[in-house]
Amino acid sequence: VVAAAVRLPEGPKPRSLRGLNDSKLLSADERERFFDAVHRIADVGVGVASVEEIDTLNIYHANLRAMQRAFDALSEPPAHALVDGRAKPELGCQVEAIVKGDRRSLSIAAASVVAKVTRDRLMHELADTFPDYGWRTNVGYGTDVHYLGLLRKGPTEHHRRSFAPLNTIFAPMATAWHDFRFVPIEESVDPSGLELFFLRNDLHAVFDREGRHVGVVKKARGGWRFLAMGYANDGA
Repeated sequence: VVAAAVRLPEGPKPRSLRGLNDSKLLSADERERFFDAVHRIADVGVGVASVEEIDTLNIYHANLRAMQRAFDALSEPPAHALVDGRAKPELGCQVEAIVKGDRRSLSIAAASVVAKVTRDRLMHELADTFPDYGWRTNVGYGTDVHYLGLLRKGPTEHHRRSFAPLNTIFAPMATAWHDFRFVPIEESVDPSGLELFFLRNDLHAVFDREGRHVGVVKKARGGWRFLAMGYANDGA
């Protein structure tokens, strides 16, 4: 988890930050532009809490730790801090929590962009080493590609073990997925022998009677749809 602290210069709103809003409402290109603009004019601190800390402390306390580290990384500590949400980390100064603060405070919006871009860049770097999970595009969120990557390759040391599906269908005691195979199928598949493996409420992997992956069943508008998938000899 990544947090950021931003101390903007005093005075009127900088022109370079016009249009800055909650990072979730901005496109990737807009976030990159504002990321550069914020670093040019503001004092910026970034804090990171590791996967191990998240699994040990839980996400709430790991997030507080990341915020404390971001605050400590500022070149000069402010006397008053605005924090997005309801949590009040112990920062050594007066703290004001603002619900939906990234839409109500320019400095919080700036911090949300810095944190989002920093985290996305970290995930892009990891995607070069772990290309099977779609991290370059989904940056770690539970997309279909991410779930299928877990099914094929299992979790990495960068996956949060205390979160679903790592603590459910991919938990150490859950061994069913180890028997699945991702290999070419040249003959026709008997539909009467197909089996479903639950991934999400709206996504199931489909295997034949020999445990070979043949596709997914996904719920969409209009009902459930089957998407066939094939593999080369190298499993790609």
